[in-house]
Amino acid sequence: MVFLIAISFAYSYTAEAANPELEKLARKVASIPSYEVAFTIENVSGKYLVKGDSYYIHVPDAEVYGDGTTRYEVSRENREVVIDATDLTSRNLLTNPTRAFEYISADYSDKVIVEIDPSGLPREVIYKMEDGEHVTIRIHSFVPYNGTIPAFEKDKFSGYEIIDFR
Repeated sequence: MVFLIAISFAYSYTAEAANPELEKLARKVASIPSYEVAFTIENVSGKYLVKGDSYYIHVPDAEVYGDGTTRYEVSRENREVVIDATDLTSRNLLTNPTRAFEYISADYSDKVIVEIDPSGLPREVIYKMEDGEHVTIRIHSFVPYNGTIPAFEKDKFSGYEIIDFR
């Protein structure tokens, strides 16, 4: 399903196997070695940084650190750190942003809609959930990042409950 958004001159695509525009998006994102994305989900704004299999996500009251092997989800509100293995096969922007734009698989054909801006980068991602709900992630900027991806430092979270699912 392809349609032109006349006002913004952006294209939206339902993720399908062999969709050339989504393959082009996947190649473009993969060609950027390190990047920063500013986004909004409903009324919550945040950012994430990606370099290789490492990432850092920041939203108010929460942070997620991923080093390609382990995922550390920090909740300041609950004063807890949840540790789990990184699922490198996940294509979910919120659980593994390093693979979020690899939509070539037919597994996602009815689950994701992507709006692509004229430069070929993502502008909006809509996830169709199994319960019929939709989660819309609006992307405000997608730029190269030259810094270091923050790593989880246990000492910064002394007094937090550690929940380790590994």
